[in-house]
Amino acid sequence: MTVTSINTGTEKTTITAKGKMGEYGKVYVTYHLSYNAARTGGTVDGQGRGFTADGYASGRFQGFWELVDGVVVMRNVVNITDNTMNLDVIKFNPLTRELVVQAYILK
Repeated sequence: MTVTSINTGTEKTTITAKGKMGEYGKVYVTYHLSYNAARTGGTVDGQGRGFTADGYASGRFQGFWELVDGVVVMRNVVNITDNTMNLDVIKFNPLTRELVVQAYILK
């Protein structure tokens, strides 16, 4: 995925991204990252929408994030409208604006 915007704030940072994601088609997603006391991690929540020629899917997620060697790593549980759940591990490199999602089916 490609990051389309980053809004930093004192309480949280918001990251938006878009890209093609397999069966979910063209996907748009927003991550809201809240900070821990050290500001090197914290909680993350958000939602995404995927669009294909056959329709769309929607998902909401919650999890945790941490900064590892300059890369933001998020681990989220995603609840999708078709009643499935994924564990997503997301790595965002601020230098390249690349955001890589690894999805693991939970249900």
